[in-house]
Amino acid sequence: KRNFLNRSSSTEWTEHGPNNVAGRTRAIMFDPNDVTNKKVWAGGVSGGLWYTDDITASSPTWNKIDDFWDNMAVSCIASDPVNPQIFYVGTGEIYTGASRGFGIWKTIDGGNTWGRLSSTNEFLWVNDIVVRNENGIGVIYAAIGDSYYEGAWGGLGEGLYRSTDGGYFWTQVMDNIENYPYQVSDIEIDKDHNIWVGTRPNSWGNGGGTIMFSSNGEDWAVKYNATDAKRVELVCAPSNENVIYAIGAAVAGGDNDIAFFIRSDDGGTNWNPIEIPLNQDNLHFTRSQADYDLILAVAPNDENILYAGGINLHKTIDGGTTWDMISVWHSYYANQLNIEYVHADQHSFAFRPNSPNTIIFGNDGGIHMTSDAGNTFEAKNTGYNITQFYSAALHPQAGNNYFLAGSQDNGTQKFQNASGIVSTVEATGGDGGYCFIDQNEPLNQITSYVFNNY
Repeated sequence: KRNFLNRSSSTEWTEHGPNNVAGRTRAIMFDPNDVTNKKVWAGGVSGGLWYTDDITASSPTWNKIDDFWDNMAVSCIASDPVNPQIFYVGTGEIYTGASRGFGIWKTIDGGNTWGRLSSTNEFLWVNDIVVRNENGIGVIYAAIGDSYYEGAWGGLGEGLYRSTDGGYFWTQVMDNIENYPYQVSDIEIDKDHNIWVGTRPNSWGNGGGTIMFSSNGEDWAVKYNATDAKRVELVCAPSNENVIYAIGAAVAGGDNDIAFFIRSDDGGTNWNPIEIPLNQDNLHFTRSQADYDLILAVAPNDENILYAGGINLHKTIDGGTTWDMISVWHSYYANQLNIEYVHADQHSFAFRPNSPNTIIFGNDGGIHMTSDAGNTFEAKNTGYNITQFYSAALHPQAGNNYFLAGSQDNGTQKFQNASGIVSTVEATGGDGGYCFIDQNEPLNQITSYVFNNY
């Protein structure tokens, strides 16, 4: 058994950074209370909640909310359209199974103070949250997942949970499939305030590949179902209530792992296939990762301008007939193809209000932004310290602040001999796993990558 006798509550911890490497970001939102539309909220899947007052700055100043929330696995964020001072933040990332959450946090003063809703103690994977104006009440919808984690299944169960009283009482409103609720992966609200959801397989392996619709939030109609699909992402055009796009990850997986990419022009009655964008290697833009990185966004002023994120970013201006790859994940390809670099693995998009050409993108490298509809990009990550570390190795010399640390999709980072919050240098790339510094001969060091590559 582990010996905890030497634990001390008086131990003081100081952050060491890095301040130049960010990490996986699934939750981003422009603050609805900021009249300048510059303030942005963002959350890391193991790095907590942050905000900047000016995302347009060349190097925004990022502020962390609290390093000691009961849970730091931020997965989604939404504001209340009835009272924009109210935000909700969900925790738990089900797509990797590595970051279990602990419910939903709420603020009623625009983010100055936060509290966790005890009614959500057993919401361990919050896949998505939206708030809908229903007769002057901000009604919350939370997509709750369930997963096998450290030898046990999760908490309350999965489904779509609805609250009409600010999150103090919840009702599960999603239909069942084979006696258990569908698991919702994505919730969207269309121009007419109807609710659309995409599903993924529930904990019994059923119900993935489905698109469902509700006008009242409690009664549901299946609008599309693909038995060969699992996770579904969709988006409703803000400028046209009849236009919906949806995409589904294929059950079979593989490099060409999109089961369907479809568009409806009549509110979901009929669906037409659209072209699947391809990466630089002529494989699907998700290339075996559609159950992990998959996101869509429609320009607020034009239903035919659609952005799709997988490994890289793609854009169509004709409703999906033709596509352009507008970013690439590696500097080598960026130089070869004359395409802008953006870190790999896209998870979230947000348009700046009243500026349809300005978009922020959350990915495994933090946050990137375009101000010209995808022609150029800027990283916005300095001081956004949410790097997800798997391991660390310490130098044997007492007081030496030289470390190696393996991180998720940001390589193995090398901390030089300096104190405080520092910038790091990437020793080796990709996913950084276990690392090692020889305690007798510290010049001998080992880093690792996936599949036992050392």
